[in-house]
Amino acid sequence: MARLTDFIRSFFGAKDFIDINSAAYKDTIGELSYKELAIKQAVSIIAGAISKCEIKVYYDGDSSEKSAEYYSWNISPNCNQNANEFKANIVENLLLNGHALVFENSNGRFCADNFGIEKDGTKPYKFTNISVENGSVPKIFKRKEVLYFKLGNCEITRLIDNVYQSYGEVVAAAVTAYKSSGYSKWKLKVSAAAKGRSDFKETYKKLTESSLKTFFEAANAVYPEFDGYELSEIPQKDNGTKTSDISAFRKDIFSMIASAYKIPLAIFFGETASDADKKLFQTQCIEPIAQIISSELTKQMFTEEQWRNGCRYEIDITNIEALDIGELAGAAEKLIGSGVMNIDEVRVRILGLNALNT
Repeated sequence: MARLTDFIRSFFGAKDFIDINSAAYKDTIGELSYKELAIKQAVSIIAGAISKCEIKVYYDGDSSEKSAEYYSWNISPNCNQNANEFKANIVENLLLNGHALVFENSNGRFCADNFGIEKDGTKPYKFTNISVENGSVPKIFKRKEVLYFKLGNCEITRLIDNVYQSYGEVVAAAVTAYKSSGYSKWKLKVSAAAKGRSDFKETYKKLTESSLKTFFEAANAVYPEFDGYELSEIPQKDNGTKTSDISAFRKDIFSMIASAYKIPLAIFFGETASDADKKLFQTQCIEPIAQIISSELTKQMFTEEQWRNGCRYEIDITNIEALDIGELAGAAEKLIGSGVMNIDEVRVRILGLNALNT
């Protein structure tokens, strides 16, 4: 992101003259990746939301908040991270790479930054070349020894790539047009007599490397025009490209990527979100990812028999937004009155309160 920041800074404040046809300029345009910026923003929003969620562990149908598993997933997963950082790390890897790997050692659970997978037909996967931050893990893990989260819908990556392939070119062209319209172009006319003088090379070098550079860079300057040299500006036509045009293209890209991740635009752009937007964000964006994580945890941590007896993991996504108990009072009364839930079930599962156990 440093390069992007540097470019934006130079875009609005640089005084250096840049040749828009140079390789260096084209490389700078290539680094202006609105796609990456938008994706990172989307991933950050989703990871931040899920990191706040409580991961509940159920044994024989009852939730346990005093188990080692609960402590690991909600308080301290390893020696270096807290639970929020750890869960955000998993989601970021899942969304950016399409999968995420969690393994255990004597210092706790860790999410791998990089790893390789050995696949052999119907045999269980093996995970190799695992690294976390700057450290490598020499052990080869079997499938049953790890938690392997995989994003089911990989079409999102292809969708984003296809969208940006065309829009990226449009934005780059708009930036190029804007940049070119902001520069003045000059021509230096040298007479035949001046070229024939013995000091021509020395005079020309002094003029182009020193005098002209000072003249263009200074706010107030005097240009010493030598005999036989004539400097004149080439009139430029206004191509009509404005910074607002570039901002509009950028917003289009951000909006399409937000839609690809199923993030309502109000939430994506940090605006006031309606209740419908918040509900959509929970059910369409957060819930599917939470389901991927909870399903893998249940599959790997419990046997079939334990699962039949009510053992499972659940991610409580209601913690994403503070609930107004007053607004839910009517619904709670109907659930209890109809016998669908008892009081403690409503308190724990709907309101996020402790059970009364009465």
